[in-house]
Amino acid sequence: MTKPTLLAAAISCALTLAAGPARAELLAASHSLVDQVSGPSPPAVHVPLRINGNGFALSFATTAPNQRVAVLFNAECAVRGSAGAFVEVDIVIDQGTPQAVVATPSHSDDNALCSGNGSTAPGFTNFVSASTNAYATVPLAGAHTVRVTLRPIGPPLQWRIDDKSVLVMR
Repeated sequence: MTKPTLLAAAISCALTLAAGPARAELLAASHSLVDQVSGPSPPAVHVPLRINGNGFALSFATTAPNQRVAVLFNAECAVRGSAGAFVEVDIVIDQGTPQAVVATPSHSDDNALCSGNGSTAPGFTNFVSASTNAYATVPLAGAHTVRVTLRPIGPPLQWRIDDKSVLVMR
């Protein structure tokens, strides 16, 4: 290598190391072992999930306006019904307020959490551990809540959600 190439490589390495490691701050975390079984559910009905023990909302705080947060949701999930049926998950920050934000990618009908396998036998046969990761820019600093809702898409006979966890990070 030539001297200019070595110097450029050394400067590049120094700048990379000087930037420091990337970090994420945990703003809130919760889990719920309360199972929820629903069905038959009409399509487009949002069912709130218990994500904080028996509660439906998880509180967190931001320190500045327009902070970006990530919400990670995980649950054991099963759908009993047609192979084309699924439950879609939505993650909403400050639901029911003027500054409500639907976290991306949760604002469409195609964020499937789990789907049916065609079985209509009693009970559930297709449990999965499913997760979705979403992000949002929270417009105001201060106290906030996050809520998770499920919505059946297609004609599921029944769905079940259990062993849920939620993390909110900045």
